[in-house]
Parts: sequence; structure tokens; C-alpha cells
Amino acid sequence: MPAGFRLTVVLLEESAEHAIYRATYSHTSKPGDWYAYLDRSDGPWRLAAVRCLALPAFLRDLFAQLRAKPNRTEEEESELQRMELLFSSDSELRAFLKDRVSQFDALAKLITNGAAKDSYAHLLKQVRISDGSVDSAGRVVLTIGGILDNSVGFMFVPSSSSPPKMTPEEFILVESILGMWYLFKTT
Repeated sequence: MPAGFRLTVVLLEESAEHAIYRATYSHTSKPGDWYAYLDRSDGPWRLAAVRCLALPAFLRDLFAQLRAKPNRTEEEESELQRMELLFSSDSELRAFLKDRVSQFDALAKLITNGAAKDSYAHLLKQVRISDGSVDSAGRVVLTIGGILDNSVGFMFVPSSSSPPKMTPEEFILVESILGMWYLFKTT
């Protein structure tokens, strides 16, 4: 391992037949996360899958270009802040929501009540969210970003619903943060 490499492993979910672990690594100033899915439905424990948020190189290139640009427009600065959140670690994302939970609560209420998007677009921008919607289970899904089915965001799960299950095929992370708020990643 490179000098300074650190790895922290935390159990996220466990049952008699499966377990999901988060591995947080750091060997630079920016930590990252991946998720290991273990299965023992057919005998001893085996590694069934390893997943992480897979973002294409062009998004990383765009992020680097925006960071390097000395004079950004207001729109470019907003996009840079959203992309910083997109590339954040799970711990940074949890802290971000906790620091702004009242804004997120207000946003979830507006979306749940069917408010027109232009009435809360400023709030989406303040909390660095690219899109907000209510899914078929009544959960408010606030997407920071991603591409196609590789996305990251926050989810408000009302008591009448339940969070989606973590699987290596779709929701690779669903983690309770605060109250009815969850962090999610898909692949």
C-alpha cells in the first residue's frame, strides 16, 4: 500500500445470509468509499460483489476544468459546488445534510405538496441538488448528480413508506442519516 494509505471498514447491514460493508479509503486528502457484499446462502461466506459510485471520466475532467478556471460565472460556481458534493465521501455527504437539515426539510415539504419546481428552484441550488421528485413509494428523492443509473443523493422517507433495500444491482448504499433522511447511491 502507498505510504499514508488508510482503510476503515464498517458493517452497514447483516442478516443470516448476507452482509454489506463500507470500506472508506484515504491515501490523499480526499477519501472515497466502496461497498462489499458478502453472501452465505450456499454455505460459507463469499464475496458476492464490490460496488462504488461509478462516475465517468468526463465528469471528473469537467470538475477539474471548473476548479482550475480562475474566473467563474455564478452558474459555473454553482455547478462547481454541486460537483464538489457529487465527488464527496459518505461522511462528507452525511455532514452536509446534517448542517442543512432545515433547508432539506423545507424542500421535501414543497416537493411532497406538489409545488411548482420554479417555486423551489432557489432552494435546490442552495443545497446543491440537481433534481427533486417523489417516487412511486412516496419518497422524496433529491439527486445531487451522476449519470444514467449511477447517481448519488438524499432521500426523505415518510413513515408511510420504507427505504429501498441495498443490493449490488441498484441501490448500492441506503444509509439513515437523521430522522427520515437517508443517503443513497445507485449503480
